[in-house]
Amino acid sequence: MSKRQFVIFGFSWFGLVLVSFVWQLQINKANFDNLALFSAQSHFKEIVMARMWNSSHKGVYVPVTKITQPNIYLEDSLRDLQTTSGILLTKINPAYMTRQIAEMHTNENDLQFHITSLNPIRPENMADSWEASALLDFEHGAKSKFSRIKGASINLYRYMAPLFVVKSCLNCHAKQGYKIGQIRGGISVSQHAAIFDHSASKSLKALLLVHLCVLVLGLLALTLHYRNSNNYILTIENKRKELERKNAQLMELNIHLQDTNLKRDKFFSIIAHDLKSPFNSILGFIDLLVTTNSFSESERNDILLGLSATAQKTYNLLENLLQWAMLELNRMPTHKSLLDIRDLIEENNVAMAQFANAKSIMLENYIPRGIVVFTDKNHISFVLRNITSNAIKFSNENSEIKFDITENGSEYIISIQDSGIGMTSMQAESLFKLEKTTSTPGTNNEKGTGLGLILCKEFVERQNGRIWVESEAGCGSTVYFSIPRETKKL
Repeated sequence: MSKRQFVIFGFSWFGLVLVSFVWQLQINKANFDNLALFSAQSHFKEIVMARMWNSSHKGVYVPVTKITQPNIYLEDSLRDLQTTSGILLTKINPAYMTRQIAEMHTNENDLQFHITSLNPIRPENMADSWEASALLDFEHGAKSKFSRIKGASINLYRYMAPLFVVKSCLNCHAKQGYKIGQIRGGISVSQHAAIFDHSASKSLKALLLVHLCVLVLGLLALTLHYRNSNNYILTIENKRKELERKNAQLMELNIHLQDTNLKRDKFFSIIAHDLKSPFNSILGFIDLLVTTNSFSESERNDILLGLSATAQKTYNLLENLLQWAMLELNRMPTHKSLLDIRDLIEENNVAMAQFANAKSIMLENYIPRGIVVFTDKNHISFVLRNITSNAIKFSNENSEIKFDITENGSEYIISIQDSGIGMTSMQAESLFKLEKTTSTPGTNNEKGTGLGLILCKEFVERQNGRIWVESEAGCGSTVYFSIPRETKKL
């Protein structure tokens, strides 16, 4: 298979999957619209059957309550009765019953019924504009009306079907001139579309996932076929030329090594880039000190401070590299012990005080004493140190960083909150992913690699915990990590 054929087949496969997805998407939408229609029709039929039952008994009597008062619109000499035991009863006709069922549905399941007409006895039953349009359609032969109404503050499925005059209806409506078989009005059913939208969203995600899997599997199969066909041609040619065969083997081995070490190579490229810059800075400062004797004491102190800061950053970077290497080689055992989490954070804050003081940042520890965790001190200290360092890096001068803790079932959740520059949701989402790691300069243009947080994730997960961040650009960030609860009071 030629490269051109591979590209054509690849794009053709992508097009077929895309067409299938769009087609299935339309079917999916139609299915949920039909589901909403079927639901509305079922509710409508239930109400009509209940009305028929009521009508067949020429109304039913129920006790008068605060909710069920005599129907002022029912003209019936036997509307109100009193039992021999003194209980007041009132007759419920189909319309009144429909209204009460509608009110119960509205309160219970966000489903609304409305019995309506263009010429109602009860003013509240007057049709709205959508219902009036449906009633006019019924007069011209329409059997029902179904619509989705979506706006800034409304998202509904609406269904309406007509109610025809039967003999029992004439008891109340004969005076309006209706005859048996005429359209008296209708019942509209309104359902919140959000319920169906939620299910449709889940179905859409599943549909998208299936098509993505089909797309990837097809492309992988095509790639495999492309490679196999090319390898077959190379094998034939290599039988003629021993040198070409050996070169092909070396190339295949190189491709295999690149595939197996992709993430590691990316990591080391980041390290190599970020190590070179501080060493150049250190060598430059040292060269100035060695070759120049005209510096004042103050200037020499400034240079030494710069050397110290650069050396510390380089040391931290090398320490992170060593920690990662030991993790990759499984040579970093876990040694758990009981630790007071407040004391652990205080130790961390003492170590970070120099960097915080340089920006006049207060490290506020709100964690009460006496909360004991069973964990690896070195691992959690590393996590605290890196998160605190990042919080200082992205905080403005004269601000504060807060440390707090909450209980959540079987775990403690420790939070480190700053009021710095924050980050976008896209940045927050890629924060703990090595393949997407990027470094953003701090508020004083501090540099970094983003590697520390990757290692924090490894250490926290080794303690059976989890780590995440909540942030908003310009409003600061809060990093959370959890430690399983294996505690007792000191």
